[in-house]
Amino acid sequence: MKPITCLCVIVFALAFASPGFAAEVSWCPDSIKVDQKAASPSPEWKVSYSSQTSQLEMVTFFSGPPEEQASLVYDKKSKTKGGWVGTWNLPKDSSGYWIQCSYAGTRAELSRRLPDSVSLCRVTYDEGLHSVAGLPAIRKIECR
Repeated sequence: MKPITCLCVIVFALAFASPGFAAEVSWCPDSIKVDQKAASPSPEWKVSYSSQTSQLEMVTFFSGPPEEQASLVYDKKSKTKGGWVGTWNLPKDSSGYWIQCSYAGTRAELSRRLPDSVSLCRVTYDEGLHSVAGLPAIRKIECR
């Protein structure tokens, strides 16, 4: 193996092995495109659709799949400059943990199982910005 190739393989392996790598994953997309269907309440009403995407509004963590409705409350809330951080400790659990991303202006939600290696998630909220529903804006999601 050439020295340059070997160095690249080592750097790549270290990047994946480092504890901060999971923090770089986009846990929830910032926005999603949703196709909705609406029925006109009567003939004089015309249905139209906005071309705007739905912005991330809320993050929920679950013990087990979201349909089991075992949502988790953060274990710790810390004040930060201009906002706060919610921290969820996720000890080993045979049901696994899931993240669910909810979006403004739609009932569509995205959810997926977190890798078994994830033991902690933090969500940073901005108290100065709020969603249409009045929820604080999400600045960052970090799981490791």
